[in-house]
Amino acid sequence: MVTIPLVPWLAGCLSGSAISPTATDPTIEPVICTLHPDADGDGFGDATQTTCDASGVVDGSDCDDTDADVYPGAPEICGEGPPRDDDCDPESFDPAVSIGTDRFDDLASAVGSSEPGDVLWLCSGKHRVENVDLNHSLTVRSASGDPEDVILIGDEGPLFTLYLSAKSLTLVGLTLTQGDGLFGGAVSANIAGGAAPPTSVNLFGTVELDNVVADGNRAYMGGVVAADTVVVRNSDVRGNTATGSPPISSAWGGALFANHVVVEDSTFEGNSADEGGAVFSRMTASSSRSTYRKNTGTTLGGALSAYGTLASDDDTFDHNHVGFGSGGAVHVLGTATVIDGELVANEASFGGGLFAHNPDGDRLVDLILSDTRFTENVGGIEGGGLLAKGYSTVDASKAVFADNLAGGGATRIGLGGGVAVHVLEELNTNWVGGTFQGNDADWAGGGMAMIGCVSRDAIHSLLNPSFLANDATRGAGLFVDRDCQVIVDSALVEGNTASMEGGGVFSQVGSRLSLEQSELRLNEALLGAAAFGLGTHLELHSSAVTSNVATSKEEATAALHISDFDGVDASAIVVNTDLGHASSDNTPGDFLYGAIHWNAGADATFECRDQDCS
Repeated sequence: MVTIPLVPWLAGCLSGSAISPTATDPTIEPVICTLHPDADGDGFGDATQTTCDASGVVDGSDCDDTDADVYPGAPEICGEGPPRDDDCDPESFDPAVSIGTDRFDDLASAVGSSEPGDVLWLCSGKHRVENVDLNHSLTVRSASGDPEDVILIGDEGPLFTLYLSAKSLTLVGLTLTQGDGLFGGAVSANIAGGAAPPTSVNLFGTVELDNVVADGNRAYMGGVVAADTVVVRNSDVRGNTATGSPPISSAWGGALFANHVVVEDSTFEGNSADEGGAVFSRMTASSSRSTYRKNTGTTLGGALSAYGTLASDDDTFDHNHVGFGSGGAVHVLGTATVIDGELVANEASFGGGLFAHNPDGDRLVDLILSDTRFTENVGGIEGGGLLAKGYSTVDASKAVFADNLAGGGATRIGLGGGVAVHVLEELNTNWVGGTFQGNDADWAGGGMAMIGCVSRDAIHSLLNPSFLANDATRGAGLFVDRDCQVIVDSALVEGNTASMEGGGVFSQVGSRLSLEQSELRLNEALLGAAAFGLGTHLELHSSAVTSNVATSKEEATAALHISDFDGVDASAIVVNTDLGHASSDNTPGDFLYGAIHWNAGADATFECRDQDCS
């Protein structure tokens, strides 16, 4: 028998083929081609194929013959794209970090060898990280892109500390947990100056979190990050804490503490701090398409506290809480724009949903709340849905305040079930739009309470509001406090119920209230079913007062009840207003001036123009 050796003229044998015996020489034994093609040229061939070509290789253990970097014994490198088995050994472990084709056993070593702008790829697994110092800008990201695959665990300090030369840090597809710092539990970029108060901490640099899970980090300020600018996208930030103790007694920003904050498409849940349970911003805050849930602030801003400017678009704030303080969901000191938002079941003493304050009475500042819903929020003392203070214009176009509560405590103190508006001295406040429905105030202003007036020189206006089916002890629809001068234009005041006075409207001592082109109907109270004026000046122009019900059986009453108080004379002007029929439309109403009960002294004045008020 003759065996034919492998020679060049056998090149071209088909993979796995053999030379068959021929009819002329049946004694020739078939030749089996045992080499393996090596398409990628790494010295290892494809085990699934054989070849007779001289370029073939003996070792057929390559697990990927299309990639020259993958072969038995190759260095394991993780990088962009799906994980791969570089050394063809699925039991071997990848190195911790890669920069290009360089590999490192830990994150600190990789950072120490990096250049500005490098991308550090972290392989799957849990990485113990202890205060890695950054002196230049870097991006750190998971190779798989899944934050559940790469977990960075703090070890008695922050995960990362940025120095002034490090302009930015970007973290992508990671989980950050158990970071513990003074300013920034996971990432710190500040010059704290020892025990400096939060307002004087010098923050710098930009930190970006993209597709990050931040869970269980803590710091005195910024449980997750403290930096000049923080950008959070597509991330889940939960269970982080800012906790104050000597030398810092107050803690701000359960997750974020920054001068400038940008949040997009993210969730903040279960974070806590003294102020800004999830987020604290010292200058500007922008949030869109994000959810803030079950965050807690001890004093201010259960979810978010912003100084300077807040812009919120299509955000949801639900079940956030402040103890004895302000802004169950949001606390703003400055300009605020909230569009297409939902504030649901948040709670605080002042401003259960939102507390917004313009502290600069000399500067005209607007509050914009268009297309936003405030529902089932609780303000234990004032402003179940909202407390707004010192704004020149509040634009509540298409905003809805429904089923909010002011009060609920044992003291039965509650002003402004839907909204409490505080006005500043000599600053005109213009409120536009809004539907107030089903709100409740223990004491006054089921729908709205306008309070804090100290000057009759300022004129405040409400344009086109609707007060529907609200409840309170006084002024179930609207309560106007002492010395306020208010013009209500094109309002619908319907179906409100006061257990005492002013089913629709209650006007307090020394105030001046004018209702123009408005409807007051189907309201109910013990006295003054539609409106009750106590030592006040009340005007009705081109309005309608019909089908209101006053229920007192012991005192003269009517739809409109106006009286002197403690030496302060009352006055009233009724012009071109439909008072209905006393015997049917406003019940009871068979007292002086039909639908109006006039209980005033000799110095009081009453005018009825362009109509019969008898």
